[in-house]
Amino acid sequence: MLSSLFDYAIEFAKAVRKDRKRLIIASLGVFGLMAALFGVLGQFVILLLTALSVVVAFFVGEFMVRHVGIELVTFTSVFTGFLFGPVVGFFFGCVLLAVHLMLSKLLGPYVIYCIPMMGVVGMLSGYAGAGGWFGGNIALIGIMLSLLYNLVTGTLGTIFSGNFFKELMWNGTNFALNFVLFAKVAPIILAIIM
Repeated sequence: MLSSLFDYAIEFAKAVRKDRKRLIIASLGVFGLMAALFGVLGQFVILLLTALSVVVAFFVGEFMVRHVGIELVTFTSVFTGFLFGPVVGFFFGCVLLAVHLMLSKLLGPYVIYCIPMMGVVGMLSGYAGAGGWFGGNIALIGIMLSLLYNLVTGTLGTIFSGNFFKELMWNGTNFALNFVLFAKVAPIILAIIM
């Protein structure tokens, strides 16, 4: 009996190695269904967004895509604060941006103001969600907070680095990406969660 169990485990391991994509998709489907059934769909979505954010950070670091503002930290931090409150939003924003900066190999003096500012974005999103700011419209809240983040960090970056065009390029593309994400994707995700 033990040998047949061992043989089954070996066959399962071979199947997993052979078809990882289907296994990952099936696992996500099962976890998503369980999350919906047990009322933790919001946590599941934040987990997925966090995983995507880490993948994007790794991509930015590996392919040296540093001059454009590609990141999912703002999107994920706003959603986290909106769903789980200002304290969770603040700490989540700080930690996720720190992870993003390390994985994307974007460490420099700007981390001193970028990390706390992302925490402020998560915190304000928490207050906005709890207080019903802008009618609880996640798209408008996210766009406004993304604009705030990019204006503050772009201004501070220009002051400290003296390179206005570099800051304009990064913050401009970052705001454009977040604008599209919040305008088109955020309402769909929120409708699924709520």
